[in-house]
Amino acid sequence: MQLERINDVLRQFVIDKHGTDAWNKARAKIGQVIQEKTKQKATNDVTNPKTHFGDSLDFAREIINAVSQVLGKNIYDFQEDFGRAAFMICLQMPQGKILQSLGSSLCEFLNNLDNFVDIFIQANELRDAKPPSFKCIVKDDGQCLELHYYSVRHGWESCVVGAVKCAAKVLFNLNVIMTLVEDTDVEDHSNGKMDHSVFEIMKKRESFAVKKHAHSTNPNDLKISVPTLCSAFPFHIIFDEKMEIQQLGVALLRLIGHSLVLHGTSMATYFELVRPEVKFTFESILCRINGSFLLLLKSETQSEHVKDKLVMELKGQMIHLPESNCVLFLASPLVKKLEQLKGRGLFLSDIPIHDATRDLILVSEQAQAQDGLKKRMEQLQTELEVASNELEEEKKKTEDLLSSIFPQDVATKLIDKQPVPARFIENVTMLFSDIVGFTSICGKCTAMDVVEMLEHLYTKFDKLCGELDLYKVETIGDAYVVAGGVESLYGTDDDAYKVAKMALGMMDFLENALSPEGLPLKMRIGIHTGSVLSGVVGTKMPRYCLFGHHVTLANKMESESEAGRINISPTTYELIRDDKGLKFIRRSKSSLPDGFKMDSISGTCYFLERLTTYPSDESPPWQKLESPRVLRKRSPPLTGNQSERICNSDSIKSPTLSSKAVPKPEVTANSGSFFHDDKNGNFIKKPTKEQFSSECFKETSV
Repeated sequence: MQLERINDVLRQFVIDKHGTDAWNKARAKIGQVIQEKTKQKATNDVTNPKTHFGDSLDFAREIINAVSQVLGKNIYDFQEDFGRAAFMICLQMPQGKILQSLGSSLCEFLNNLDNFVDIFIQANELRDAKPPSFKCIVKDDGQCLELHYYSVRHGWESCVVGAVKCAAKVLFNLNVIMTLVEDTDVEDHSNGKMDHSVFEIMKKRESFAVKKHAHSTNPNDLKISVPTLCSAFPFHIIFDEKMEIQQLGVALLRLIGHSLVLHGTSMATYFELVRPEVKFTFESILCRINGSFLLLLKSETQSEHVKDKLVMELKGQMIHLPESNCVLFLASPLVKKLEQLKGRGLFLSDIPIHDATRDLILVSEQAQAQDGLKKRMEQLQTELEVASNELEEEKKKTEDLLSSIFPQDVATKLIDKQPVPARFIENVTMLFSDIVGFTSICGKCTAMDVVEMLEHLYTKFDKLCGELDLYKVETIGDAYVVAGGVESLYGTDDDAYKVAKMALGMMDFLENALSPEGLPLKMRIGIHTGSVLSGVVGTKMPRYCLFGHHVTLANKMESESEAGRINISPTTYELIRDDKGLKFIRRSKSSLPDGFKMDSISGTCYFLERLTTYPSDESPPWQKLESPRVLRKRSPPLTGNQSERICNSDSIKSPTLSSKAVPKPEVTANSGSFFHDDKNGNFIKKPTKEQFSSECFKETSV
């Protein structure tokens, strides 16, 4: 019992029997004892780990004796009462049920205490524990018991008396009288001197044992023959009081039988006592006969065919044979796996069927296979988790990529695998740009130079587009297309301001940009605001496209622009004309592209420029976007059945328009250049794209 547990038992015992005041006095005395022990530490050898309090149980005994003096109690009576209290505490512990099941009588209970303590020590890995040992013998035809108590600690005899009396009363309803009849010291293998106390246990009326067994030394009286016994217990050993081997089981005989003639029959020649830690003598074994024993078979004494095998441990029980004054060691090999058995020169047939070791080996083999399967499953689970994490990372990258390619609401539906129906969006502001002289640049420069030039430009444009929260529709060759207001059903004039700022920013950047030939780069930019039809086209490689007449008009606004100029339509001009930081240069109505219906949209187009200075009392409208404004003027509304405006992504239908509405929307091509109608109503490619040679366009398109 650990020192802390003993202190708890002592506190509870004193409080229950003598009250709280008595315990407070006892605590003061305990403090004095601890202080004295601490002072002694300074004069002791500090290299000895036990110089502080020494053995914890010896120190606990000093505390118990000190408390008895404070309470004015006889030391022996107080220790006996403490032993009773300690046993009752043990019964309340989880191991209490095992204590109640150790034996059917007081003698059997005492004789099985050693094995119980050994198992408890091994289970809790108490390597430094030095437990006492008990051996009980029936005397005088069962009228009394003789209890032999062995311990390396002195002064605990009275506590043992109290614990045994309590066990007899609680477990077996016996009132016993214990008398100390002998108290001597015996030699111990590793602990020096060991206290050996002999108690006589008496009780009235009934005897402890009622049946006397007659002993015979005649072999003819054996109920089982020697060969049968050696075969039934192949690992047993019988040795006499001189520690000479008298009989071996068939398995041990096969292992060391040849050595008996060469090296004699002494037990010490072939075996080494591992546990308990006592001398390997007949008397020491009898002192600990109620505990389990572990013997080590020395490898150098085994037969030649197992000479290189591992050493073998035998665990079992020592049984005293009084008729021949010998000891029978019934043992089994301490192996848990089939490899350990074969490594010691043994086979499964060497272990009797009744021996639990055989079942243990078979079960361990099955458990080993299950452990291998479990480890494999754990490995697969780990690999699955890694793959799942990688999949999540790839999924996140895919979601980020979709969010960068499509508007956020469209990307969310695609991620959730929801259908994305086509829809009309009104007042979308679109920007088309084109590099002046791009065909000439492609003809004079290498494809790599052209690609590097476009990559440099588009990187800056993409950054500006992201800062303004605009949507980049696509880039085809030198064409860069941006739209504002596509993430809702209605665009606002704030979206027009953002697109205007985008155009001005692109022009500002081009002021310092040079072509691969070292010549200044210039762009044509066109901006227009109107209603569009948006939708996702394709399944394997889906693309977000804008369709309609106003997309064509925005493209034509760029075609009708001039080098280094930003051409804006009348609808866009109406949205941003109040900005004092912008300069608008009016153009003639003849500059309006074909297809611009004057009866539905009034005004003309303008060149957009930024003023050199901006009024100090105001800031640009695109910096005041916290509260979007409602459009003052919308583009002409589309008429027709509302249901016809919603189109599936697989087959997009053009809406039905009234006679006063804008002409039938003209669809822009989605695989290369944009298309528009000429004066005769025919669809033709944009002129700047027709001039591309197939080889040059293939090398420079992105």
